[in-house]
Amino acid sequence: MVERHNGVFGGCWCTWFHTMSTDMERTYEANRSLKRRLVEEDRAHAARVYDGSEVVAWCEYGSPEELPNIYHRKQYEEELDVLPAYRITCKSWTSDTGGRKKSVLYNGTRTLFEQAGFDFVRPKGAGNCVMRRTVP
Repeated sequence: MVERHNGVFGGCWCTWFHTMSTDMERTYEANRSLKRRLVEEDRAHAARVYDGSEVVAWCEYGSPEELPNIYHRKQYEEELDVLPAYRITCKSWTSDTGGRKKSVLYNGTRTLFEQAGFDFVRPKGAGNCVMRRTVP
């Protein structure tokens, strides 16, 4: 699926959060090779959504150690109350729209996450928030 979409965003291959930006080569082939190595070493995880036998969506997740390049990392770590076992990357920062409709949203809304059983933890950055759901 990732290959069908040009490695996602022109070749990221969902490697952005695995390495710090100073360690990235930022090329299609380098990112593809890195992702393959991380998967083979069991250091890259994703949940996939199928329509029959075709993968139509995915969501990357992993431990904080596997995914050190988190957005707003300094603020996130300063305000951290509990170190999560896992976190979701890329499209996971919840947009706190205050109930207002927006014409374009890259992420899910706080309301959407709350309806899925997540709890609001705290604001993060401008217009985003940290949500948490404990899975038994």
